Amino acid sequence: MRRLPKAIQSLLSNCRGAWVGGIPNQPVPAVLLRLARVAAELGHMPPTAINPAPVYLQLGMALEQFGLGPRPPGPVQVGVSAV
Repeated sequence: MRRLPKAIQSLLSNCRGAWVGGIPNQPVPAVLLRLARVAAELGHMPPTAINPAPVYLQLGMALEQFGLGPRPPGPVQVGVSAV
């Protein structure tokens, strides 16, 4: 999971208007939610992480902007089936 922060950062930059090739806009919220669940399972997301890295804080803010704030663990319910 060394590449998790880079995966999150690339999607977050795609959301802010920076172009990242090959990523359609529609599934971005569902993918961010999946990445957040993995990060949470690894203990990187607040409130589990005492001092989370900025990328995980940014991920939390992005999820809130998409209306996908903190949710209990479970299957993704954003119109895209869980992987």
